[in-house]
Amino acid sequence: YTHVNEALKSITQANKLTAFVPADGLTAKNDTVHFDSDSLYEFGLRYFDVFEQFKSETVDRTENCVAEDIERSELELI
Repeated sequence: YTHVNEALKSITQANKLTAFVPADGLTAKNDTVHFDSDSLYEFGLRYFDVFEQFKSETVDRTENCVAEDIERSELELI
């Protein structure tokens, strides 16, 4: 799965509105496709951690954009 993970990571580098959550160390069920219960829970925690970080970065970017828009508007009025 290394090549798939690398492709997914490259998407997040090209699009800042996306994030990558690693599945390293998680255990699959016997079908080798789905995670077992403990791993699925851990994966959810990882998603939440990335979401929280992503959310705060998005708020910072949004605040910067608003500040830039206000400054631009003020300059247009001059």
